[in-house]
Amino acid sequence: MIPISEASAIALHSAVYISIKEFASLKDIAERFDVSPNHLSKVLQALVKVGYLTSSKGPAGGFKIAEGKENASFLDIYETIEGKNWQRSCLFHSKCGKYCSSCIMGDLVNDINRKFKNYMESHTIKDHYLLDDDFKINKTDDKKSKQKK
Repeated sequence: MIPISEASAIALHSAVYISIKEFASLKDIAERFDVSPNHLSKVLQALVKVGYLTSSKGPAGGFKIAEGKENASFLDIYETIEGKNWQRSCLFHSKCGKYCSSCIMGDLVNDINRKFKNYMESHTIKDHYLLDDDFKINKTDDKKSKQKK
């Protein structure tokens, strides 16, 4: 089955959020997704380490998508957190041996893995740039609020 940890969920949602906002502080992201700033920091640093994000420190610090990484697939981000060996076709951790052909789950697990992988490979941070309505981020309003300050 597919392990989707909180860290993976944070990484995927944060990457899309940062793409939409173009730049976001740790505090902003933590508040938006109601997650621990410490956990968020560790997840985002993992994405910085492999080059999907860049970060800047200080009072005006934050994160942005690294140049040329807008086309990173959801699978790229997911595998940064979970590793590349996430697919598992056997509920017994491949110890069922000769009984795999008579598994009561049939091809369900493989079908789920395949569907998940296809979805994750076919969606990129760039593709989801238009999700700002779903994230309720209006870039125009955001810019206006900054001008008023």
